[in-house]
Amino acid sequence: MSEAQAVQQPIELSHKPRAGFWRRAAALAVDGIIVSLPIQILVVVLFALTNGAVQTTSGLAVKNCLTTLSVTELPQGLDPPPPAGSNRAVICSSSFFGLETARWLTVSRVTKEGVVTKTFSRTYTLDAQGKPRNTISLDSVVFLALFIYLIALEHRLGATWGKRLVGIRVADIERPERVGIPLRKAVFRNLLIWVWAVPLLVVLLVALIVSHGDLELLMEGNFFIWLAVAAVLALAGCLWVLIQIVRKLDPIYDKIAGTAVLRV
Repeated sequence: MSEAQAVQQPIELSHKPRAGFWRRAAALAVDGIIVSLPIQILVVVLFALTNGAVQTTSGLAVKNCLTTLSVTELPQGLDPPPPAGSNRAVICSSSFFGLETARWLTVSRVTKEGVVTKTFSRTYTLDAQGKPRNTISLDSVVFLALFIYLIALEHRLGATWGKRLVGIRVADIERPERVGIPLRKAVFRNLLIWVWAVPLLVVLLVALIVSHGDLELLMEGNFFIWLAVAAVLALAGCLWVLIQIVRKLDPIYDKIAGTAVLRV
């Protein structure tokens, strides 16, 4: 390949149609199901065998919160204790085609100051009989598995099964004819997709460090003000990315990573 041809490749690639919002969304939905489905089936079995020691709320889950308790009916052994002055308690569950995969209790203190309603809650995981117990959540495993799945298939094949189904692929700007993209670019673009969440993560991390993990102390400070500012910044970043995708342009994370999502 001559030097002139190598210089022309990015220019040629700029004329290729980019994937729009609905194709990307459909691909991600399919990939999410592919990754989460086996884990959900596993949790259905483990939840029943271990009396709720293994749980997940991810994937094709149906949430049900119909059991309301009086604060005088709370089960024994809640650790840490419910918020002082609690006045609401709800038991919720997550199910996969009617088979339970998680159960939890949320105890709240709801107060109203003028037109402002404040809610401070603590959540406790429950076993299959509704008793408090320490559990292992596989929600983070689902997210990590999806992250690895996206990186591996984009690196090796240039497209996940979801992307193949809707007819799109990830291309390397420098070598668009190549099947797959370099591993470092696959990792980089999938990390940068979540850059809009950085302000929220920073506020939460700093707040937890300053309050030493004391949620009551956290709620008494300016946490909600900083959280609102971070949420606005995160929302602005998310909308910016969505607008670029809807306009079928390369979003910021693809530009930085040197990749593009093309229609096949």
